[in-house]
Amino acid sequence: NTDVRGRCDAPAGKTPVAFAVGGTRQKLSILAAVTNKAEARWMIIDDAFNAEKLIECLAALIKSTKHKGFLILDNLRVHHSPLVKAWVAKRSKKIELFYLPSDSPELNPEERLNADLKHAIGSK
Repeated sequence: NTDVRGRCDAPAGKTPVAFAVGGTRQKLSILAAVTNKAEARWMIIDDAFNAEKLIECLAALIKSTKHKGFLILDNLRVHHSPLVKAWVAKRSKKIELFYLPSDSPELNPEERLNADLKHAIGSK
């Protein structure tokens, strides 16, 4: 991620240059869920996102509700991993996963949340 928000100065006639902290090797992920009541729940992951991290997030989600959770995911490869599928299968009374069609960010409410978050950070 090379997204840089904010302003910087440069001498007249010179192009300002801003550097992303950590270069392009940042490993900060946000997993967000939007409920059917338009409430957002999220987890910040200060590491690479993988099946174990997704399972940790799913466990926190099902722990926070007394009803079965129906979670709609995009088609990130880790969402389809055998480890995740096995974990969910053992908890089928607590959680069920559905997948959005490929290349359909307009159907994903998390994309709107990401856009709003970037706008809020950029306007500070």
